[in-house]
Amino acid sequence: MEAGSVVRAIFDFCPSVSEELPLFVGDVIEVLAVVDEFWLLGKKEDVTGQFPSSFVEIVTIPSLKEGERLFVCICEFTSQELDSLPLHRGLPMEFIVHI
Repeated sequence: MEAGSVVRAIFDFCPSVSEELPLFVGDVIEVLAVVDEFWLLGKKEDVTGQFPSSFVEIVTIPSLKEGERLFVCICEFTSQELDSLPLHRGLPMEFIVHI
């Protein structure tokens, strides 16, 4: 992994010091720097901290055309109504929204 990568947490991580970033399965984190072979510095939801590289996997972001945006789900959603789209935390949306 390298700075500029986007990763998704595959395990929960509870920090033991204030410089560490808490992770919950499905969290999406922007990698700001590689600290060493075991730790990364990243940012999620405007919080920056270190986290173990073995607790995350790289997210492949599809290339977007100008004006397209990619959205990532930040919480689970399931509706009781037919024809609704269930959302799973940390996964990119299956479609691209044009705004």
